[in-house]
Amino acid sequence: MHEEAGQPLAEPDFQPAEELIAATKADIRFGGNRAYYSRPLPTGTFPNHIAGDFIVLPPKATFDPPGSFYETAVHELAHWSEVRTGWDYEKQGYALGELAAEIASCYVAAELGIPQGEGLGNHAAYLKSWLEALKNDRNWIFKAAKQAGKATDFLLAFVGEPEAVGVAQ
Repeated sequence: MHEEAGQPLAEPDFQPAEELIAATKADIRFGGNRAYYSRPLPTGTFPNHIAGDFIVLPPKATFDPPGSFYETAVHELAHWSEVRTGWDYEKQGYALGELAAEIASCYVAAELGIPQGEGLGNHAAYLKSWLEALKNDRNWIFKAAKQAGKATDFLLAFVGEPEAVGVAQ
């Protein structure tokens, strides 16, 4: 437990994130040093694909601060939801997909009361490409937010409504 001004601070509660991850039953594989979602192959064959459709995450113990594991896991779950919500990754492109996954990760964390913002490095890494895209298409942020909303609704359906998991509205 940490202390601030003589008062012990409660440890972050990542149980809602653990419950979401387990409830999705997504194929999550641990290993390596980078996180990613392996899209179903051949492209456009989900759910009748022959390869892919799994998430790879580095071992939980390698994340510092610990909360960055959950931010990353939910971000990858947002990518996992893409084929399940009708998102056309090939048409929409990498940068838009990354922004949508980042927004969805923040939405899910807010809805479930998952602590966030422990590590901002991943967010900052994408910022340049997002700003460039926004210069070229003023509606770009709205496209990303729309997909983020779909991904969020899809993922939250695995754990019920926010009231059911104890989050105040």
